[in-house]
Amino acid sequence: MDLSSLFTAQNRRLFKLTMALKGGQELLLESFAGSEGLSMDFGFQLELISDDASVKLKSAIGQAATIEIELATGGSRYINGHVLSFGN
Repeated sequence: MDLSSLFTAQNRRLFKLTMALKGGQELLLESFAGSEGLSMDFGFQLELISDDASVKLKSAIGQAATIEIELATGGSRYINGHVLSFGN
């Protein structure tokens, strides 16, 4: 599989991640799962990919992150939160 095809422009993806990383580096959202409900905290776990092995992940901890989901109606749903940790 040609990995470069995974890193096409995010504007052509059904869901995308917006997060400020130092140096203009970019992480793409491969998948995510989580839970949310009325009158309760929400949490999501994201699987991210990058074509740059030198991405400074620690610089993202504590930063705001937004997942944008493209809906079938043409609109978007946004999930906003903060990065708590990274793991492998």
